[in-house]
Amino acid sequence: KIFILANYNQGIYYAETKTCSAVDIPSIPDIIFPREMNLVIDFLKFNNKSKIFVQKPLEDYDIFDIQIKKIIKERYVETAKNENNFTLYQVK
Repeated sequence: KIFILANYNQGIYYAETKTCSAVDIPSIPDIIFPREMNLVIDFLKFNNKSKIFVQKPLEDYDIFDIQIKKIIKERYVETAKNENNFTLYQVK
């Protein structure tokens, strides 16, 4: 399992890569309940093995929760990126 943090098309990314999300939530833009965002925050805080792919810029996620950018910068290290603004992070 992996976690993809993208502004749009998260479901398509999972389908194309034949993976599933490490967090059982709708895509980030589709989150409407605080408990769903809490699942994302808890996952980012306590994840020890899953890779996360983030569509940059990180500041875009401030509208969902300002903790996202902070947690990623503190707990994860960038290990690869591509020309489509996706960055692979792994736990430090």
